[in-house]
Amino acid sequence: MFRLMIYFSLLNFCFVPVFVVAEPYLMRTEQLATEYQIGVTQIVFGVAMFISSIIVGSIKLRSLKGTVKRGVIFMTVMFLTLTGSMFLVTYNIISFKYFYMILIAINVVIAYSMTLTNVPINTAMMKVIEPEVRGRVFATIQSTSMLMMPISTMLIGPIINETNSAIGSSVFTVIIIFVTLGLITNKKIARMLEGIDNQSRQEKPNFEAT
Repeated sequence: MFRLMIYFSLLNFCFVPVFVVAEPYLMRTEQLATEYQIGVTQIVFGVAMFISSIIVGSIKLRSLKGTVKRGVIFMTVMFLTLTGSMFLVTYNIISFKYFYMILIAINVVIAYSMTLTNVPINTAMMKVIEPEVRGRVFATIQSTSMLMMPISTMLIGPIINETNSAIGSSVFTVIIIFVTLGLITNKKIARMLEGIDNQSRQEKPNFEAT
């Protein structure tokens, strides 16, 4: 469980600087987008997260292990797509109009993949963590994530200042790739998720047997 906490904290570590710093900086400073255009992307992401939570909460997931694996891989692919499109618009290979459409689509897909991953994981953690220590564990996870977010935000600033937002985003996208590979290949995490799947099938919760 501790390793799983570390991996997801690292995913948040990489997510924040890309979406909170690099993407808005590219749009406002490098591409001279309006506040309205920037606001639309943020609204789309928030609405997509809300709708995704309803969808994911209403479906039966056949396998926690498979769902988490697919969600993380899909999210990583979207990060790669976002970084690639940032390079394309930065070096004038595509126009800002096409980049903007790609960005909105990516925001929707990433919001869904994040929800598809986070909801089952949180549900699983509720199952395996004893009620006596559950509050402390979740508080530790929250504190760790909150601690790492400003650190990553601080790190991407000098990179963007010396280069551009696309290169800054690529640094954290590379980290995400290694984190994803570590998450999907870690045998202890795989065994833990399989154990939760087996327990869930016996209890007949929101996970179906494959």
